[in-house]
Amino acid sequence: TASLAVTQKLAAKETRTFTFVLAWHFPNRRSWTLQVPPAPAADGPAAGMTPFAQYLQLSPFLPLQGTVADLDLPADLSALGLKTRMLSSSQVAGFCEIHKEIIARPSDAHEALLLVSRIHCPQAMRVDLLLGYDGPVKVWADGREVFVDLAGTNPAEKDDARIPLELGEGEHQIAIALDTNKGNAWGVYVRYQRTDLPRKATAKFVPLPALLDGLPNQAAAPAQACCEGGSCGPTGDPDWVGNYYCTRFRDAWDAAERTGQHLEKLEAKTVEFVGAVCDSDLPEVVKEAALFNVSTLRTTTCFRTADGYFFGWEGCGDRGGCCHGSCTHVWNYEQATPYLFGGLSRLAREAEFLHATAENGLMSFRINLPLTRALDWKLAAADGQMGTIMRLYRDWRLSGDPAMLKQLWPKAKKAMEFCWIPGGWDADQDGVMEGCQHNTMDVEYYGPNGQMGIWYLGALRAEEEMAKAMGDTEFAARCRGLFERGRAWIDTHLFNGQFYEHEIRPPKSAADIAPGLKHGSMGSANLQDPDLQLGAACLVDQLVGQFLAHVCDLGHLVEPKNVNKTLASLMKYNFKTDMRGHFNHLRTFALGNESAMLMATYPLGRRPRRPFPYFNEVMTGFEYAAGVHMLYEGLEKDGLKVIKAIRDRYDGRRRSPFDEAECGHHYARAMASWAGILALTGFDYSAVTKTMRFAAPAKSARWFWSTGYAWGVVEINRAGPAAKVALRVLFGSVALEKLELRGLGEATLPVGKTLIAGDSVAFSIGQPKAAPAPKPAKKKAAAKPQKKPASRRKTAARR
Repeated sequence: TASLAVTQKLAAKETRTFTFVLAWHFPNRRSWTLQVPPAPAADGPAAGMTPFAQYLQLSPFLPLQGTVADLDLPADLSALGLKTRMLSSSQVAGFCEIHKEIIARPSDAHEALLLVSRIHCPQAMRVDLLLGYDGPVKVWADGREVFVDLAGTNPAEKDDARIPLELGEGEHQIAIALDTNKGNAWGVYVRYQRTDLPRKATAKFVPLPALLDGLPNQAAAPAQACCEGGSCGPTGDPDWVGNYYCTRFRDAWDAAERTGQHLEKLEAKTVEFVGAVCDSDLPEVVKEAALFNVSTLRTTTCFRTADGYFFGWEGCGDRGGCCHGSCTHVWNYEQATPYLFGGLSRLAREAEFLHATAENGLMSFRINLPLTRALDWKLAAADGQMGTIMRLYRDWRLSGDPAMLKQLWPKAKKAMEFCWIPGGWDADQDGVMEGCQHNTMDVEYYGPNGQMGIWYLGALRAEEEMAKAMGDTEFAARCRGLFERGRAWIDTHLFNGQFYEHEIRPPKSAADIAPGLKHGSMGSANLQDPDLQLGAACLVDQLVGQFLAHVCDLGHLVEPKNVNKTLASLMKYNFKTDMRGHFNHLRTFALGNESAMLMATYPLGRRPRRPFPYFNEVMTGFEYAAGVHMLYEGLEKDGLKVIKAIRDRYDGRRRSPFDEAECGHHYARAMASWAGILALTGFDYSAVTKTMRFAAPAKSARWFWSTGYAWGVVEINRAGPAAKVALRVLFGSVALEKLELRGLGEATLPVGKTLIAGDSVAFSIGQPKAAPAPKPAKKKAAAKPQKKPASRRKTAARR
């Protein structure tokens, strides 16, 4: 505990700003699933070791006139045009893979690549460079040749060579020339170990060499920059995962000093973002719900490990995280990360599919850390796995990156095929989930139900679209067929005229449940007459798969008329304007004269003796999903009523407006609220087709938009069946070739057009009303010959 103070004299009516910069640097974050670390040896060298390098600076290909031993290091490496690259392979931990570059070269090319690593030593020390390689190599330290091995060949092994270095305090440059080995080289392993202190002498923290990760102009240190007794952090602790921000800054002072230089600019951009949202022509409760819950991304609910991956607890307690593992069936709901920080959302998909999905397609719904233990949970959640497939489709569309889909598609396909294994969720492959379905209610459902069944339909549609993009037309057709059969069955058999029910079908025996589907401590003990089921419940969450399908622009998964009737039933049976008469046997998130939407009700009776545990509760994430879904279906009055009820409860007097709780504070599911902006503006963006869509407002509107990689504002001036549209980019860049106002028309930009911050474009969409045609002039009657006056006629006759 400490105090910071400044003393200044202010004149009457004078205003000054006092800025305090608080910074921190905790490199030794440990896993949320701890193991017992190995006991340190009694004596011997310190085991203080950095992680493997991920980012290296990579040169163009260098022609070899002899062997790599004959290669001279250029005096000015910058002249080579080094580029910083993340080379770490997702398939092999710690391996810097450059095989794609190598195999793209002519097979007879005799060349080498230069890989440059930089480290920072906080004091003079002896360090071993631990190098693995699969081709002839040559190594320089600070321009001095220190190692040559012309016998390097496949496969590369970790720590193949131990190269001793004497390094002084400060930054050092390690250059590694790798012969392409006639196209057979794949890459290198690079890490460092301090060797000059015996283990028994390290009773206090010992500084280690800190990887600078090849980032130019970054005086950075990795998360594992220290160890205690040779056994903490990177020194052999199996639970060490580190903090990514520690790879960006050497220490807390460095973080404060370098970030402080940009505070004014960072604050201005933040205010611009908030202002762009607040100035949108949207209901205040929708903007507040979206913005206030975004703060969860900056709480201890969320973090990045030293390898850069993004993870989240479900929520956070006062002294620790709550429910580990980026739980798939919780994080399915939140929509803030993909639309504001697309890169982080992509990293989460990589962790889920590349690390937490087994070869048989079982996706652990909680990811154990470090990622070498990602599969240890060994349990799949039906809603979590199906929703994560849909989130992959969403994130691929927002990024437009074909390499992302190509990399993750094999595991995504297996994740869908896992539904069809014997004893699985849809073992008979009829498009309906009947098997043991562990889910976000922390129980297993047995038999078909709307909640899991519609998640499944959404995943089938997402798989169909991704399969088409991958050219897998056979798999796309298979998913489409299952989707059509499943939706027809669910509408016919589960919709009771008001909402979707659960048809309870007990399994014949435990042997009929595939491994990995049943949680040993969270489901029914009696499989012949299972408890903790939905039954005839009117469930707040029965259409959540449809909610995400609208976010993903996948269309209606079940009959739209039934969807609207179900949402009306939620308002009729589950929405309470006063909680004083409601009995709740569990947690209390709404009480007294507050309004809220209950998790489940049984208006038609037939309530199970012991339903799923949370049926009497209220939780904001579920309420947002239902309320925003109402907005998508055009039920604006009801949707806003649900959202307003939440914000009235979290109004700053009764509860913190920035902390919507469920299992812990700052609960991730509540970030479903961001989708309210998407629903009311009709926003959808596909970087795959470079198309942006909005609703056609009844009158002129100014709206905020974001893609996860860019954000800005759009102004739509409506004039009958036409509109003038002005789109402005305030941050990032967006590829755009078509802009559409739903139901009104579209406009096109030149092919290949990318808009960057500061750019604006204007369109006219639709057909203006034609001017009324002029009325045809009335035909004039033919002039009749005028009769002469009688007196004139008489006169003429006489004449």
